[in-house]
Amino acid sequence: MNHTSPIVILVNQGALTIKADASVLLQFGGMQSFGDIADLELNIAQINPYATYEPDYWLLDGNYKLAPASGAHVGYMSTVMSGTNTNFTAGPEVRFYFTVNHSTTGLKLYFSEFSGDWTDSITVTFRDAAESVIRSDTYTPNAATFETNQAVSNFRRIDLIFNSTNKAQRYARLTGIDFDDLTIFSGSDVKEARLIEQIDPLAIELPINTLDLKLFSAAGDFSIVNPAGIYANLQYKEPLDVYENINNEIVYVGRFYLDTWESLSENLAEFHASDAIGLLEKIPYLGGWLVSGIDTAGDVIGDMLTAAGIAYEIDASLTDEIIDEWLPVTNVRDALQQFCFAIGGYATCARSDVVQILPFELASDLVAYDYTITATQKGLGQPVNLRPLVTGVELLLHKLVSAPYTEDELTAGKIYEAALSAGNHRIFWDEPRQDYTIAGATIVSEANVNFLDINVATPGGVTISAIFTEKDQTRLIEQHNGSLPAGTVENVIVINDALTATNNNGATVLQRIYDYYQQRYLQKTKLFAHPITVGNSVLIATQSSRQIAGIVEKISIDLAGGFVSDVEIIGVVVPL
Repeated sequence: MNHTSPIVILVNQGALTIKADASVLLQFGGMQSFGDIADLELNIAQINPYATYEPDYWLLDGNYKLAPASGAHVGYMSTVMSGTNTNFTAGPEVRFYFTVNHSTTGLKLYFSEFSGDWTDSITVTFRDAAESVIRSDTYTPNAATFETNQAVSNFRRIDLIFNSTNKAQRYARLTGIDFDDLTIFSGSDVKEARLIEQIDPLAIELPINTLDLKLFSAAGDFSIVNPAGIYANLQYKEPLDVYENINNEIVYVGRFYLDTWESLSENLAEFHASDAIGLLEKIPYLGGWLVSGIDTAGDVIGDMLTAAGIAYEIDASLTDEIIDEWLPVTNVRDALQQFCFAIGGYATCARSDVVQILPFELASDLVAYDYTITATQKGLGQPVNLRPLVTGVELLLHKLVSAPYTEDELTAGKIYEAALSAGNHRIFWDEPRQDYTIAGATIVSEANVNFLDINVATPGGVTISAIFTEKDQTRLIEQHNGSLPAGTVENVIVINDALTATNNNGATVLQRIYDYYQQRYLQKTKLFAHPITVGNSVLIATQSSRQIAGIVEKISIDLAGGFVSDVEIIGVVVPL
């Protein structure tokens, strides 16, 4: 039987920034072949119990396994061993380098909790950009987790020297490190935790993954009137990292950002959080022209998300897709949805701390699967639904064409008229405009057709005319099922607001939408402690000894109740 428990980390923004900037280097002491020093850059210490050849290290009770060649996640483990007096002849050393100055309220070091081994003397040295020592302290930890509680400012490097171990003849171990304060809830402290992950493979919309938590603090840190408690220091959009411990294997569930929280008592609080796609809705996007044959998805999406400060990954198969036409001033979430819709991609943050742009997959085209799920792996009573028949798709294509104003239009009224104070102003348009005439101000920049930057030297009236505007020339394309039985009720999908659906990509987009809606089978299933996530391809056993090939589009997971997943798969029945 699988043993699971959730782990929720309230991530201090400083700790998150420092860890993202860290690069770790082994200086002395060697490292075991199954170790990986890069594990120290993860946001949680691993707890895998592996057998090693150290005197009196493990009981032969079956709980300790031989370490795999890779992926053991033990963090750092030296090849030199402490002596019978517990001291190292020459202490192993690990260094952390950073590209910019950072400050901390203290480090937290994780040694080997599962075996009760730790470094009982360790020297921590902070250095500045010139590698001069800021401060150096030798600490004597007395447990497998140790906090220095020492504030240090403007460091660029941290050196850890392991001097001795709490038991004789032990390797130096470090399974994790926090570079600033983190608040961790695990086990019974997580009373409730429910995650909803979902995708829209067509990117007609951009769903947001959500996390709902009920957390317990024995110390009473959730008191709303305690200025020193956790509750008083919470901030809107503060990050949360979520993991699940499944049979002592730590699985990363994802990064979320606080939307709302409520103190139920000094010991209990409820939290609602959403993923990075939820952040995108609050970030403005200025839009403008996207030039056919020049602007690729990799460039446009990359520039937009980088400017927004959002980490991302885009599948290599999508980076060279062309994006053209025009987008109005909007937010980054809406803009990303338009781009993904045009290129045949979708966005997700599932099991990740970044926004991932992944390619659309059609279930009927699958030849290999991420997971095969047998009847014995599923819970009981797994329904199969038949989605309504879609008989056709209509897609409105958009093309903006420059058109001069007529003389009557120019004399009938200006496009902008107002009294403005002295200084710089940005004037936004609801349609693309260019080639301006202006009175009462000077033009600073007209680089974007969605707005005009002007400077007013003397307070007063400003009038603006545009010689050219852009007219939306639309064209409807459609595809219908021509072999329907007589009397079939029409059910047509109509998409009018896809501004990135153009003459250049319209036929491809239309076919993709039509093909997707011919996948009519919705298989629901319940899985227990399974690594499946949205976007995965699946071959799953269904009724009458048949199988459905499909893509996971939605999962609801009870993280605190055994990592039980209610999964929804859209696909087709595999031919016999």
